[in-house]
Amino acid sequence: MSDYNGWTNWETWNVALWMGNLEGSTNRWCEATRTMGQAAWVAMFRGEYPVTGDGVKLTDPAVNWDEIYSTTKADWSE
Repeated sequence: MSDYNGWTNWETWNVALWMGNLEGSTNRWCEATRTMGQAAWVAMFRGEYPVTGDGVKLTDPAVNWDEIYSTTKADWSE
């Protein structure tokens, strides 16, 4: 169910927004969805950016990584 701008919640939307706006890294992360499983992909992203510019910690349990990963994978699987 979408509660915030089409995403589960504000935290998930915020992480997805920052991920999509980090110039230079976005294509690499998106391409990685073709070859990496979700756990490795999330670990890679968290390792490079532990917190968004708006202060959302990427370890926050409110962040719906399933949604972010599946949306990114769907967008880049074509």
